[in-house]
Amino acid sequence: MGRNMKSRNLILFVLICSVATLQACTMAKISGKSSKPLMLNNPTVKTEIVGNFDETELRTFDYTGAIDVYEVLSNVIAESDADAVTNLTITLKSDVGTFFLNLVTLGIANAYRVGVTGDLVNLPEGMTNLDVINKNDLTSIQPDPNSEVTVKHFDGILMR
Repeated sequence: MGRNMKSRNLILFVLICSVATLQACTMAKISGKSSKPLMLNNPTVKTEIVGNFDETELRTFDYTGAIDVYEVLSNVIAESDADAVTNLTITLKSDVGTFFLNLVTLGIANAYRVGVTGDLVNLPEGMTNLDVINKNDLTSIQPDPNSEVTVKHFDGILMR
């Protein structure tokens, strides 16, 4: 009886450790398709911050790993008259609730939380003042062959 109990406890411990380890390994493809620009950083023009947000959404039974930021922010964007959304930070979180949901379902629920924070901004002259780099301009950039190019922060400008 005692040996059977030790074996059961060991199996339970290994199961909990396995679920915790698998839950921590999350890969995601993050995209954003919206009626307003979604930017990870500030645009190259001066902006006026009209609001901040911190939205979280619970995801379950999602095995694609594809996260559309607009799905999380749809209400924020719909209720705002801002020109763009900037300084986006996207985080995939696990908490006690998602841990136990994954534990009970043996990981089948694939539960996690998607958190998105950022700023709602207005541009001084609306969207026409936004400096957008097009694909042809980007592919035509040629570095000097005699100097080393280092990309420190890509916002459409290569820094040497």
